[in-house]
Amino acid sequence: MEWAKVESRCPMCKRRFTAIPRPPKESVFASGRLVNIPQRDQVYHLSVNATSRPSDPYAEVRCSVCHGMTDESLLLLCDLCDSTAHMYCVGLGDDRT
Repeated sequence: MEWAKVESRCPMCKRRFTAIPRPPKESVFASGRLVNIPQRDQVYHLSVNATSRPSDPYAEVRCSVCHGMTDESLLLLCDLCDSTAHMYCVGLGDDRT
């Protein structure tokens, strides 16, 4: 079902499909059903898809304390808010090696 949101061809054999049979699901669908899939083609856009290298969302990250971009190997990334800080800026050590 997830693949059908992007492309209506099998990723393995490349044959086009127009429907996906779904089994019954207790307390949701009493019987099996057939989900119709519109024709979709994954489209390649030169300006969007082609890059010289993979896009890195963390390529230009700044420390939220000192606002520096150096010592990137010592940057910590918060799992909750995605803010970043150097280990030494938050008191986890002064060793910058």
